[in-house]
Amino acid sequence: MTDLRLPNINAPTTEGQLLQMKQYMFQLTKQLNYALKDVKAQETEYKQTSQGNEKNSSYNLTEAENAIETFSKVKNLIIKSADIVNAYYEVINKRLEGVYVAESDFGTYKEHTDSVLEATSKSLNQHYTSIKEIEDAVNNLNELRKDSCYIKTGWLDEDQTIAGVEIGKYSETKDGTDIGFARFTTDELAFYDGQGTNEENKLAWFSKYRSYFRNVKLIGNIELDNDYIIDTSDGVAFKWVGES
Repeated sequence: MTDLRLPNINAPTTEGQLLQMKQYMFQLTKQLNYALKDVKAQETEYKQTSQGNEKNSSYNLTEAENAIETFSKVKNLIIKSADIVNAYYEVINKRLEGVYVAESDFGTYKEHTDSVLEATSKSLNQHYTSIKEIEDAVNNLNELRKDSCYIKTGWLDEDQTIAGVEIGKYSETKDGTDIGFARFTTDELAFYDGQGTNEENKLAWFSKYRSYFRNVKLIGNIELDNDYIIDTSDGVAFKWVGES
């Protein structure tokens, strides 16, 4: 009898765990195929024995019927597991790279760009990376800048309850790093500080009926319901402009 091992799912990432699960399902299908052949062979042996030995035909017929029943169960299990392998999780990846180098007596400029397109059943992800380097032969200086951004469309959370578009950017220079992202969903347009998606990480957001800002800088006047204006042309003045 074939012993089926339990899956070993220990990868640190979701993609890795899905890959391990897919590999396990393929191995399970192979084991079930082997068991299926074994049951089929037993079925044939029982039929041959029952035909050659009439006095044991009742006993052998029962054994053959059991083998056929086992055969059907294993066959259905194989078909079911194969469907799981094909439909469980499919990821499409495409990667493009570009390199540009300009050399002169004054120095060298290098630029490396990279883009990755990843399509899953939950979302479509685009990742872009740009690395620029300047080597100044005259002043013996070296400047390096790294930028990366991504665009994600589809489900934005693990529970598949938030649908929309997420755009993020990360920049790194000798002066420090700059990170942030924004989301446009069916409920709001929100800008985040790049440290998470909790309420305290929101910098500004526009919901269906209200807008919220951590800090506000207004340039120009503010019109309130066509009746009042906050005039900033010469200090701050609250004026009524409605009909008299």
